Amino acid sequence: MCRRAAGGRHPRYLTLWAVAALLAVVAGCPKAVRERPTTFPEDEQVKLLILSLNPDPEDFPGFFAPDSVPSDTQRQRYDGYLFKATSVSIDGNSATATVQFEDLSTHTVVGEQEWTAVKIGADWKLKTAPPP
Repeated sequence: MCRRAAGGRHPRYLTLWAVAALLAVVAGCPKAVRERPTTFPEDEQVKLLILSLNPDPEDFPGFFAPDSVPSDTQRQRYDGYLFKATSVSIDGNSATATVQFEDLSTHTVVGEQEWTAVKIGADWKLKTAPPP
């Protein structure tokens, strides 16, 4: 005769769950799930770059091509805004985006500019990004 586990359930019940969990791990994900692309389309990568722009002094230079990083005085002009690309066109390793500036304190769009980006290796970097 088998003894019951502390919760009142039979030890075989726990064994069945352990076997089911092991089978789930071994079987893995369906093939369709495993083969999903892991990168976004080029235009979406540029939009994400612009949306992610952070004026923090440590992070800010990483958003720009090495020869295009704005001065610290200009960097401060980016503070207080959310940047959103409303359209992006890609031409090889160059991109042009129409960017709206949203004031974070009022949540209103206060302007729009054209920014450019270049692809360096696998990453997009801002080339020209006039501040608000």
